[in-house]
Amino acid sequence: MPLMRTHRSLELRCAAASSVLVASILTGCMSREPACDTGARSAQTPHLERTVGEPQLAQEFAATVPDRIARYESLSNDSAAIESLRTLNYTLVIEEKHVVGGSVLVKASYDPAIPPPPHPDPAFPSFYRVITPQPDWRTQIDKSKTETWGGVTFRERSGFFDLIMGNKFGLLPSPKPAATGTVVWFGGISQSWRLEQKNILELSRRGFAVISPRNSGLNLFVGQRVYLQDLPKEEKERRELFIRRIEQSFRPGATRVAYYEDARQAGVDLANDLNEQILATASAAWPMLEFAQQKQPQLVGKPVIVVGCSGGAPAALTFVAQHVDRVAGVILIGAGQDLPQMLLRTDINAGQEVIYWRNDTPLPDQEKQFFEAFRETSTIDPVKTGLCIPSDRVLLIQARFDSVVPTDLQDGLWETLGHPERWRFFGGHRLLFWRLDSYAGDIADWAEAKATSAAVLANSSPVLR
Repeated sequence: MPLMRTHRSLELRCAAASSVLVASILTGCMSREPACDTGARSAQTPHLERTVGEPQLAQEFAATVPDRIARYESLSNDSAAIESLRTLNYTLVIEEKHVVGGSVLVKASYDPAIPPPPHPDPAFPSFYRVITPQPDWRTQIDKSKTETWGGVTFRERSGFFDLIMGNKFGLLPSPKPAATGTVVWFGGISQSWRLEQKNILELSRRGFAVISPRNSGLNLFVGQRVYLQDLPKEEKERRELFIRRIEQSFRPGATRVAYYEDARQAGVDLANDLNEQILATASAAWPMLEFAQQKQPQLVGKPVIVVGCSGGAPAALTFVAQHVDRVAGVILIGAGQDLPQMLLRTDINAGQEVIYWRNDTPLPDQEKQFFEAFRETSTIDPVKTGLCIPSDRVLLIQARFDSVVPTDLQDGLWETLGHPERWRFFGGHRLLFWRLDSYAGDIADWAEAKATSAAVLANSSPVLR
C-alpha cells in the first residue's frame, strides 16, 4: 500500500469543500440576480393618508418644549410621582427647535458636562427629533403619566422624554455643492443602525444628503404578547393575572401585553396598532425631507432614494407608496412581508410564544380568524404597499438563511414586488448586517445610477415626431 497518493482522496475533497463552505459562511458572499422579465406589472394606487399633525398645534407644542429635560430612573409598574424618582446625572439640552408643516424638529444634545460616547467618524451627523403633535398632545408634557388596567395602576416610562427620544433623525448634509439627491434611510430595530453607518457615510460622500429615522415603527412590537382567554370578572383576580403575565413575559423592551376573548378582535387591534405606528414613522420623514431641502436648496427637485433595513422596511415601503412619484430607487435589506407571521416566527422571540391561544377552541379556527382579520384591516403590510411600487426601481438584498425575517417571507416580498433585481447573501440576517459595510460601495453605486437615470429622465424634453 503506497505511503502517498497522487490524487486527492474523497476525504480530502470533502474536507476542502467543507472549508470552502465554512469560509463562505464566516466571510459572507453575495450573488446577484437581475430582475426577472415576467411581463408588464402595473403599480396599484395606495390608500394611505399622510399624518404630520397641524401647523397651529405644532407651533403651540414647540413653545412648550423646555430648554433642558431631566432624565429620571424608569421603574416598571411604579406609580410613584416623578419627584420621588431618582434623577439621573445628565440632562438633554434642546439646542434648536423648528416647525415644518405640522411637525416639530428638535436638535438635542447631552449636557455638556456629560459628553456622549465618541463616534469613530467625526463627520457623522448631528441628530434631530421629529415630534408630530397628536390631538391629546398636552398630556405628552405632563411630568408623569399613569395607566390603569383592570384596577391596576402603573407608571409609563417618562412620556415626554420618550416622545423626543423615540423619533430620532440623523441629518447628514451632502459634502458636494451639486447634490446628487436625498436618501431617506429607515434603519432596523434596536442597535442595527450602528452596522449601517458606513453605508450612510458612503452615500453622503457620493453627494447624497441623508436623513435617517431611528425608530423603525416596529420597535414597540418586538415584545408583543397576546393572550386569548376569558377575563376574570373579579378585580382582585384581574390584578393577579396582570402581575403574573408581566412577570412571565417581561424582558427588556417587552412591554406590550394584551388580552382578548376572541382571535378576530386581536387581529383587528394588532393591524390597527401597526397601521398607526408605521404610518406615523413614514409620515414623519416627509417634514424632515422638506427641512433638508430648506437647508440645502440644491436638493430641491433632485432624486430621492429610499432604503429600508430589516424592521425599517415596512415604514420605508409605506413612505415610498405615499410618494412614489418622487422616489427614484428603493433598496430593501433583509426585508419581508406578512407582518403577523414575521412577529410570530422571528427568532428574536427567543423561544417565547407571541400568541397564547385559547384551549377550548380549535387552533385552526382561531388562526384563520386572527390572520383574516389582520389582512382585512392592515393597510401598511408590505403585502399591500409592495404592490404600489414599480419593480424596476427596486433592489432587494436578502440573506439566504434568515431566521430573524424568515427567508420565505422575504421570497414572498420579492414576488409581490414583481421579481425585481435581487442580491442574495450566503449567510443569516445578523451576519448580513455585520458584513454590510463590505458592500457600501456597491450599494452606493446602485443608488447613484438610479439617481442619475432619474435626473436625466426628468431633464429630458419630449421629442415631437
